[in-house]
Amino acid sequence: MDSTKNRNVVLVPSKNRPHRIKECLLALVENSSISNICICLNHDDNTLDRYLEVLDELEVKKCQIDVHLTSGNNMISSLNEVAMKLTREYDFMTFLGDDQIVSTPGWDSIMSEPLENKIGFSYPNDLHQGEALPTSVMLNSRIVRYLGFFAVPNFKHLYIDNVWLEMGKDLKNINYFENVIVEHMHYTLGKSKVDETYENNNSQESYTIGLKQFEKYMRKRFKYDMRKVRVKEFFYSLLQNKAQNKQLKK
Repeated sequence: MDSTKNRNVVLVPSKNRPHRIKECLLALVENSSISNICICLNHDDNTLDRYLEVLDELEVKKCQIDVHLTSGNNMISSLNEVAMKLTREYDFMTFLGDDQIVSTPGWDSIMSEPLENKIGFSYPNDLHQGEALPTSVMLNSRIVRYLGFFAVPNFKHLYIDNVWLEMGKDLKNINYFENVIVEHMHYTLGKSKVDETYENNNSQESYTIGLKQFEKYMRKRFKYDMRKVRVKEFFYSLLQNKAQNKQLKK
């Protein structure tokens, strides 16, 4: 891998939806400039063979597409497992759902710019939530390393984007790009058909559980986690400055 070219990894968790992944991947390959792609699949997914068939059908030259089989049983556990494996290989990490379609060329280079000199979060316009929520998000990989997760563990599915938004605000580096389009093809918008994954993740019970998990995390863990991020980043910066000064003296 040319690390100067592929500085971001797009993590795409998916389960039982190989029919969705092709359009997502084609759009990523066409419009990415500094990204590799990693599909995060559950080891017990009964459609694994079809995912591999879809990948065989793609002709990819601009970037690398990998598949990671995870021991997780939901999107968040799969995302976290793969993110922790890759956190030292990339400068940035991006979460993208398999029902989100990138249509802005160079979207990844654009969103990474505010993260070059200060850790934080960037997110595109999904043509639904817009600035209100980062339904897709890019962050510095160091944040994942400091926290030990990309998305808050134990969350079922919903409200993880609310946490990303609050983290970005706390770091005073949250960046919304209205002109970077990553369209969310959600069934509630009439842009796709309902399936088992949608039904499981969007029930009233899921919203109730998600809100309780979000409120509990914000109340009991958020300040501690953000303090940990800032302290670790402080010492990271000291080491970087020390290394730069040593290099200048040579």
